[in-house]
Parts: sequence; C-alpha cells; structure tokens
Amino acid sequence: MPQALWPRASISISPPAIPDKARTVAQGYIGLGIEMKSFPDYIGHATPNTFSKFLLSQISTRIGNKPIHIRVGGTSMDNGVFSPSLTTVATRPAGDLAQCRLHTNITIGTPWVRAFEHFDAALTRYTLQVPLARKNVSNGIEFADACLKAMPGGTVQLDAIEIGNEPNLYTADPSARCGGPDRGPNFTPEVYASGWNGYAEKLQKGVTGLGAAPKRYQALAVSSKANLGLWNLSKIFEKLDEGDHVKTVSQHYYQGLANGTLKDQLLTHSTTVSKMEQNFRANVEFSHAHNISFVLGEVGPALGGNGTINPELFGTLGGALWSLDFLLYGMSMGISRVSMQQGTNFRMSAWQAVDGGKGHPEAVHGNFYGLVAGADFIGTAGDLKIRTLPSNDADIVAYAGYNAEKLTKIAVLNLQVWNQGDGHRPERNITLTKLGADVKTVRMSRLTSGGGAADEKKYSLGRSAVYGEE
Repeated sequence: MPQALWPRASISISPPAIPDKARTVAQGYIGLGIEMKSFPDYIGHATPNTFSKFLLSQISTRIGNKPIHIRVGGTSMDNGVFSPSLTTVATRPAGDLAQCRLHTNITIGTPWVRAFEHFDAALTRYTLQVPLARKNVSNGIEFADACLKAMPGGTVQLDAIEIGNEPNLYTADPSARCGGPDRGPNFTPEVYASGWNGYAEKLQKGVTGLGAAPKRYQALAVSSKANLGLWNLSKIFEKLDEGDHVKTVSQHYYQGLANGTLKDQLLTHSTTVSKMEQNFRANVEFSHAHNISFVLGEVGPALGGNGTINPELFGTLGGALWSLDFLLYGMSMGISRVSMQQGTNFRMSAWQAVDGGKGHPEAVHGNFYGLVAGADFIGTAGDLKIRTLPSNDADIVAYAGYNAEKLTKIAVLNLQVWNQGDGHRPERNITLTKLGADVKTVRMSRLTSGGGAADEKKYSLGRSAVYGEE
C-alpha cells in the first residue's frame, strides 16, 4: 500500500474557550480584485451582468448581506489614459509590442466608466486605482471624478482611491518599450512616497464630492515578490502619510509557481504559513499600530513558472481548499481584507463572467467554493475572532471561530492529496473535545469532491448534518 494511504491515527482537536488576543474579522473580509480590462465583463457592459450579480449575492448573503469589496485596477490600469470622448470601452493603441500584454498602453473610454452604474452600494464597494506609472495627474483626477459620479452610491460606494500599481516594478525593464512606465532609474521608494502624497493632495482637492475627510487612499500596492527590505513601509510611512491620507496599505500575493505541483505549491500548510508570515507580518503589525488597515489587493494561487502550466492549481477542489486555508490564516493574522484576483480568461478567476472563447466559457470555477466556504465561516453574527488550532498531523489544519468572545465554529481542512485512480480514498477521524458544557448540538457541513483534489466539476458544498441534542 502506498505510504500516502496508510491508516493514520485519529486527530483530537480541543479549542480554547476564548480567542485570547485575536483581532476582530471584518464582515467584508472576502473581496475581489478585477483587472481593469475585464471590469465591464464582470460588472456589465450596456446592462448589468446578472451572472456575476448572482454569484456576488451568494457571498453577500452568507456574511449578513454586507457589500462585497472590489478593487478595480492592475497593470493595465496603471498604463492607462482616460479619454471621455472615446465611445468604446477601452482600446489598445497600434504599434505596441504583443509581448507587453498587461503593460500595453490603454485608452479608457466613457463606456468603461459606465460599468460602475450597474451595481449599487448594497452589493458592492470599490477601491478605484488611478494611474501612477503614467505621469498625468490631471488625467487621473478626471478619471476618478468620472468613476465616482457613475457609482450609484457616490462616496458611500467608494471605499478608497489607490494611487498606482506595483510601483516597485516601474524601473524593472525600461528597455522593454511596453508603453512606459514614465520613470527612470532614480525612482526610489522615497521618491514614490513623496509623489504619492502629492497626488493624494491633488485628488482630494480635484475630485468632486470627496469632502473634507482626507483618509481615503490606498498606498504601497507592491508586487508579490517585492523586495520588502527596500520597499519598507516603516521607512517610508512618515513621508507617505505627511498629508494624513493613508487609509489602507496593500500588498499583492501569488503563492506558487504555475508549473509546480498542487501539493508543493498550495496544499502544504506550513508553506502557506511561512510565506504569509514572511511577506505580511511586519506590515500587518505596523498598520495596526498606526490605526490603518492592511489589505491584500491582488491574490491568486500561482503565477509564472516559465513552463507548462499545471491546471490542478486552478479551479479544482485543491485550489478551493488552498483558498479557504489562505483566507482563514489571513483572518488569524489580522489582515483586514483580501481581494481574490479575477480577469476574463484568467485561470485563477473564481468565475468566468462572459464567454471568452478559446476554451473559456461562462462558468463557475472550483475555487469559488473556497470563497463561499470562507464566507460561511465568517457568517452573519459579526464580532468574529479566529485563531489557529494545533494538530499533530501536517495535513490536518484547524481553526476556531469566536463570536462575542464565545466559541461558535471550527473549520478542519484535510490537505492530503488524493485523486480518483489513486486507489482507496483515505479517511481521517477527527474528534472535537472540550467544546463547553453549553454545547448541545453540532452542525457539520463539508466541502468535498468525488474526483479528489484535481477534480474541476464534481463538487458538494454545504452538505450538513446535525449531531447532539435538539
């Protein structure tokens, strides 16, 4: 019998009675990031995208009908120019190199902006990115003003304006001729911080309806593999926040390499923990100490790899389990919000909002169920705190959730990889003990798939049973 299928001992989990020093989880913790080019596809062109609206509602209802936060931006947005007279959604000027892809100059038209009209403030909140790679502040102000006016909820619906996207990459390859960026080799984090603060001042004065409150801006937004020794928030924060504009700071995160294995890249919990701690812990603690929120503006399972992409990393049960593990551990760290990245024909998207052709039909992808499971854990009650629970098995991961300081829920993930065809499907016995004398009934729900970790289609979500005394 293969070692992976040997019988293993029962796992006993005994959650502490109180959450100790855990931080409160925001109801709107689970958000989305939509690449600029794809935004009208997801929200709607001439009319609302009812498919996306339904799927957003499936998350919203699970968290007490709270709005879903959407960060709109990305590399294409940062290389964009707004043209109110342009009657198409967005166009790519002729002459740009095909290999530039997201780095290509984009002219954004008024129909793109009108996509904001389709969903109201009850369903969505937005972080709107304005271009920083392009040195055109007046155009950025005009763009932000037009977007805000298109939002049915106005300033209620605009959570933040994010200035720039991945500024640590602005001078990475100035010879690439991908339409910019308009930066030279002397663009440093300190130059960025000073320019960011000045841009925020001008947006505050120039965008209609922002009001007197200056804390409406998202900063940093560095790439997943940024040099955090160089792009050190604590070193540049004083200059960055001279105008008291910083509301949130953001980093981006793509955990693995797209040609790696599911187990190595996503379903080894210790790897997820070590990468998240290394990348985010210092900035999470710094942000809380300065009364600002730390968010992840772009999140996906894997990028790059310079080889054949492994489809098991995207849209599978394994991808859903990684999403849930990532979400829950982020809650325990004190991360305020995450934006799971979406884009038309993106493998990592939780759903494909339109028929993109070439094997990309309108569809719900497997990792969407990880988001729904995370929303179920957050629930409707509010005042949630979460802490990790120890396990003597590397494949068994557990979290405890507390509402109003009282234990209310436990999540257990089995990250052992099994696929149909591997022989008998292994089972694990999990025993929950010391739940408290007041616990009379336990409801259990499961996220599973008949085909195993690499299955893309056969899901069972929310199958539940009640145990104990009614």
